[in-house]
Amino acid sequence: MPESDYLRHRRSLMTGQKVKEEKPKAKPIAKKSDKRKIEDKEYKKIVKELLNESTECELKTPSCTKVAQGLHHQKRRGKNLLNKKYLLRS
Repeated sequence: MPESDYLRHRRSLMTGQKVKEEKPKAKPIAKKSDKRKIEDKEYKKIVKELLNESTECELKTPSCTKVAQGLHHQKRRGKNLLNKKYLLRS
């Protein structure tokens, strides 16, 4: 259990030693940026909308179950994440 600042101060007064100050812990890096969180909310709406229109898979692969379970991006997701033109039901 880490010592409190008060306890370290009292111990330093008793022993006559200087207390080493601890550096504050760095703030953890966010998993998603604020911008990406907003884009994800919009993307979820698009997914729901497209899957409500039709649940038939558009990829037509040999292992296909003919039922769409999500969306496939024909182009990289970066700038095309919210572009319905590049989304296929998969």
